[in-house]
Amino acid sequence: MNAKKSLELLAPVIDKVVEQTFTEEFNRVPYSNKFVKDLIDSILPLTRGGKRLRGALLYYSYLMFGGRDMDKILKAAAFIELIHIYILIMDDVIDQDNVRHSVPTVHKVFNDYHLKNFKLKDSYHFGESIAICAGITLNHVAENILFNAGFDPKLVIKALKSFNKGLAYTGFGEALDIVAEVKDSITERDAIQINLLKTAKYTYENPLHIGAILAGAKVKDLEALSEYAIPAGIAFQIQDDILGMFGDAKKLGKPEDSDLKEGKRNVLIIGTLRMANATQRKRFLELLGNPNISKSELEEARTIIKDCGAFDYAKEKAKAYVRKAQATISTNHSHWETEGREFIEGIADYMINREF
Repeated sequence: MNAKKSLELLAPVIDKVVEQTFTEEFNRVPYSNKFVKDLIDSILPLTRGGKRLRGALLYYSYLMFGGRDMDKILKAAAFIELIHIYILIMDDVIDQDNVRHSVPTVHKVFNDYHLKNFKLKDSYHFGESIAICAGITLNHVAENILFNAGFDPKLVIKALKSFNKGLAYTGFGEALDIVAEVKDSITERDAIQINLLKTAKYTYENPLHIGAILAGAKVKDLEALSEYAIPAGIAFQIQDDILGMFGDAKKLGKPEDSDLKEGKRNVLIIGTLRMANATQRKRFLELLGNPNISKSELEEARTIIKDCGAFDYAKEKAKAYVRKAQATISTNHSHWETEGREFIEGIADYMINREF
């Protein structure tokens, strides 16, 4: 199976179900105020596009353990994708990013809305406050999608129990990521721990577990999935950090200099600070965390990362984690259904070679 091609074919199917279920669930919410409608309309553009990786992992995990109700599992995929939008809304507030999926972020939309319509209080704080309200609302509306998908209620409760446990880890990881930006010293081990909590459990383990649970998988199967999900998710995040420095803004749907401006301390950056010579390190520290970085300075930072060997080091680190993840699938679990297993094994490799 070509995992990249399978993801590309599945993504538009999930897109359609996401928009349909988003509209259906918000139509259940009793509102008549125009501002509430404006709030909902600000979220909708963010739900369009994206890789749909989390939905695909949930979908193929369900197939891998014998699930066959496509309508139900696509609704579950829509649930996890809308939860992802909720997380992104919060993440954009934390990172102070103004663009996501090539459209303005929710807090940016309502910062501008305040400037146009109101005079009292601060527009930036207003925008952030409304974005938090939007995210919280979307979280609960998304959970209703899973409740209304038609699965056995016992399986839904079990899936949501797993989901909430995983999301708690994400919160801890996000907090540690924020701390990492202000601490004097962050080790690679610290960065990997953040990747595990913030990304591996959220992007890989959570959707894989939910799909498996909804198909009736056993505890030992969930444990085996975790052996794959953690290294695969860490690899995914290392690649994400590489793209945060070297990606194309048009493909990423957000500025390519945001990580440098924010002073992110990830495997790539920590590797640069460790591997650079004294002159390179001094200059890189001047650039790291500078909110007014120019395009030429971004290129200068990229050159330092590559010249000192940190770029190649991070790529090899990601590949090593992928090999570890794939080995747990191909060696020990050949009894899992072929279609799902081949996708999950192959997608880890694709995710560290992606461009967005």
